[in-house]
Amino acid sequence: MILEFDIFLEDRCEVRVECDGHVTTAIRGKIDGIQRMPSSIIDHVHSFAAVEKRDVYVLVVSSQDENVVIRDIRLNGTSLMGKPSNLSNACRYPLTTNQYDQEETLLLCQHIASGKKLTMDVMVQKFEKEFAARVGAPYAVMVNSGSSANLLACALLTNFLFSKKLSPGDEVLVPAVCWSTSVWPILQVGLRPVFVDVRPETLNIDEDDLVRKITSRTRALMLVHVMGNCANMDRILKIVESHPMLLIEDTCESLGSIYRNQWLGTFGLCGTYSFYYSHHMTTIEGGMVVCHDPAVHDLLLSLRAHGWTRQCSEATQQQYEKQFPAIDSRYMFYNEGYNVRPMDIQGLLGRIQLRKLEAMNETRVRNYNRFRALIETDPLLSTILRFPQEQEHARAAWFGICLFVTEQYVQHVPSLKKTLTEQSVENRPIITGNFARQPFFQLHPDYKDNTNDSLFPKADLVDQSGLYIGLPCDDWTQEDVVGLVSIFSEFFRFGG
Repeated sequence: MILEFDIFLEDRCEVRVECDGHVTTAIRGKIDGIQRMPSSIIDHVHSFAAVEKRDVYVLVVSSQDENVVIRDIRLNGTSLMGKPSNLSNACRYPLTTNQYDQEETLLLCQHIASGKKLTMDVMVQKFEKEFAARVGAPYAVMVNSGSSANLLACALLTNFLFSKKLSPGDEVLVPAVCWSTSVWPILQVGLRPVFVDVRPETLNIDEDDLVRKITSRTRALMLVHVMGNCANMDRILKIVESHPMLLIEDTCESLGSIYRNQWLGTFGLCGTYSFYYSHHMTTIEGGMVVCHDPAVHDLLLSLRAHGWTRQCSEATQQQYEKQFPAIDSRYMFYNEGYNVRPMDIQGLLGRIQLRKLEAMNETRVRNYNRFRALIETDPLLSTILRFPQEQEHARAAWFGICLFVTEQYVQHVPSLKKTLTEQSVENRPIITGNFARQPFFQLHPDYKDNTNDSLFPKADLVDQSGLYIGLPCDDWTQEDVVGLVSIFSEFFRFGG
């Protein structure tokens, strides 16, 4: 049996390789090489001893049919193969907690140790098919982030091969409460974002203001499903159909949310999702675009990777090979494109996480409901704090806990945020608050009118009176929930 390894460490670190209790190699710095191990090996141990701190990392593997199987990773004698520690381990209530556990860690290590391809390959393809089937869309294209998913969806709109191609300067409506990369891709492909106010009670786009903002140049709607909730999709679809425009759903914060038994992200031309670390499921970084049209699917595949035909359907590849026989088919570039491909280990993570998505979302909702119940039964807090309303006919997979203070307490929101931070409760504005207030729209000469106070009063209300805190996918203990509520209670009783 041959065990290959390539370990890069700082010079101060020492590497010790043990086999059957015997040290076979002791080298400082970098190891590049092949160690030959007997096939009868039971446990083969790599020990990494950091000289300064004396931390010892041990990788425990065993041989099975001449293959190395990873069994454990230990730090100073303690297994790391259980749930990894939280990113914000100094924070009692972080915005996010680790969503992967022993299964992901083991399989990732085995995939890397096996020598299998790490760049985009079969795992990504399998994950795409499984994800499409889960959400109820015919096609899915994985990318390296949710932001890249939005970029591909917008690039599709202006692509010269797209049958419904938009023109430079065409308008795309987008809610004022959104993330930056709900907007920047619109600008980056030469279109013009037009902000629409929101409904504070749902956090999502105001359908009445949406109708008011439609002009003769309106060609598309970037519909952001905010924090796990959604707008009135029945009405949205009627508006889109009666004022013909293309619908893109930014579902990066709402994976698993349902409207009338249909997954958000599957109503329009394209739906985008994010698998960033803090989202409903994770590939650490990663995203997905889903669609219904095979021609759109091919365009998304080419836009994802250089504009070539390589991952496109067999029919598309044959079409261009026949049309351009002098071009090497392996490097057949028929479209413009980017390189926003994911890695195959992200596809592997995605496949495991997708199986856990429903359970993780159920836990998030359970934590949300327990916290909300205590707030709404508290004599004081129930008069001060408000929660968004779940859209009728929807089942929200809440992204975080969004809270609003009543009007008379708005001036206390900055000090509330400060107190929460001091009490180890990470918090943020609801997405970015009113994105139309961001400096770009005051500095860019074409968008200064977006700062008009009368344009987005409800988005301003969300901005000024709202915040959100983290919602873990592990069950809170009763002590956790009561402790969190008590922080709000003490603030408004004594500090607010």
